[in-house]
Amino acid sequence: MYTIQIYKKLRWVKVLMVFSILIFQIFCFFSCGAKEPTKKTPQQQKNDPVVAEILALEKMRLDATVQFDSVKLKQLLSPEFEMTTAQGELLDIQKTLQMLQKKSQALIPEQHFTKSTKVKLLAENNLAIAKGIYVIERKESRGLLVLTLRYSDLYVKNSNNSWSLFCSHYSRISR
Repeated sequence: MYTIQIYKKLRWVKVLMVFSILIFQIFCFFSCGAKEPTKKTPQQQKNDPVVAEILALEKMRLDATVQFDSVKLKQLLSPEFEMTTAQGELLDIQKTLQMLQKKSQALIPEQHFTKSTKVKLLAENNLAIAKGIYVIERKESRGLLVLTLRYSDLYVKNSNNSWSLFCSHYSRISR
């Protein structure tokens, strides 16, 4: 008789356990489910004002680099800025600006341009990733040196609601 009572209690525990797991799964499905971001066509992305602003910042950064303008470049960078060069060096904001000043003293003429930049917005338009191809052409004694790099730039909205470049990563690719 005692074992029959235990069996009945265990049967109810099993039923309650299965029922609670089922309720938990339904709750997670409706409340915790991942929401798919809306896909934008390239034309919609071009017309997006935030994307246009990021592309303008990319152009301003490129112009500042070409003109060796460390003051303008510093305004575009976050105080926590870090860059990984194609050679694998990790540079903070100070080292980046020092590298720019060394290039300006050497006066080596370079042409910089980007190809196919794409911008992806994340975290309710507070983060933006710009990816693309970056080309540097430099005339040297042995001829024209062309560096083709793939880059990824992460922009973050700061406290005064403007964008600043938080980190940048370059990797060399063959042409």
